[in-house]
This record gives sequence, structure tokens and C-alpha cells, in this order.
Amino acid sequence: MITLLAKGLLAGLFLLAATVKFQDLQGFAASIRSFHLIPVFIVPFIAATVPVMEVVFALGQFFRKIGGGAQIGLIWLSGCFVCFYSYSLFTGISPECGCFGKIAILNVSPMFGFFRASAMFFLSVFLWYLDVRCRATGRLP
Repeated sequence: MITLLAKGLLAGLFLLAATVKFQDLQGFAASIRSFHLIPVFIVPFIAATVPVMEVVFALGQFFRKIGGGAQIGLIWLSGCFVCFYSYSLFTGISPECGCFGKIAILNVSPMFGFFRASAMFFLSVFLWYLDVRCRATGRLP
């Protein structure tokens, strides 16, 4: 039951982020550019792809056959977000975060973004671990 609630929380966060990004793909692309990490010619492709991956991975974790792969995808995505925010904090740049669009309470500072992405990363890893453990023992998560 706790696993299902945790998956629901994680899915909700990723689905909210994807929804906001779909509403303003240009704004999200500008946000990606503000990190100065990705070549400009790839940014539109990434801006269009990330929200799709967020939806697919968020919903995929609820399906037994693809759940493990979806959880790995969530680990990868949130790990990338942690790396972007780590770079931001290390270099002192203050990027325009587009993770949750214009939802001000979720876009406070790069440090808050780092902790939010880290929490999502560790929750993804924890859920993946529980899923692997349940599969090994033959129990349902």
C-alpha cells in the first residue's frame, strides 16, 4: 500500500511537470538553454521529448511488465535533473527553471530545485529497489 502511494506521489509530480511543459514548450526550451549545457540545435528536440518521457515513465511504473523499465527511466530523468542543478550550484548560474513552469511555489531557487530533484531521484531508486526485491521473492509490490 505504501509503495502504491509513493508511486502515485512520484507519478503525480512527473505528470504535473509534463503537463506544464506541454503548455509552454518554448518556455521549457528557454529554460534548458539557460543552463548553458546542451548545444542549442538539440534544445527543441529535448524540450519536446522530456515531457513525453515523463508521462510514459510516470504511468509505466504502474504496469507490471514494464514497471521496472519505467522506474529506471524515472531514475535517469531525475538523475539528469540533479546533475543540472548541481552544475548550476557549482558554477553559480541561476537558470530559469522550467520544471514546473510558472508554479511559483515549486520554482523558488536552484538549491530548492536541487533538493526537489534529489528527493525525486531517491524516491525513484527506492521504488525500483522495492520492485526488484518483490520480483525476486515472488511477492506483489
